[in-house]
Amino acid sequence: MLACYDPRSFFLSDFEDQTMKKVVLALVAAVGFVGMSSAFANDHHHECHKVHVHHHWEKRCH
Repeated sequence: MLACYDPRSFFLSDFEDQTMKKVVLALVAAVGFVGMSSAFANDHHHECHKVHVHHHWEKRCH
């Protein structure tokens, strides 16, 4: 009988399995970081306008 049979060993070795897990975690972390950084950048977007002040034009950003 095959008492110690592991179905995962049919496809990947332990080293490949660990490497694949690390790659997947790195991709998930990268996607999460990019999503957070783009959302953070949009919150601090400055909008600038030309305004007329004392007979000349100035750029006002808020």
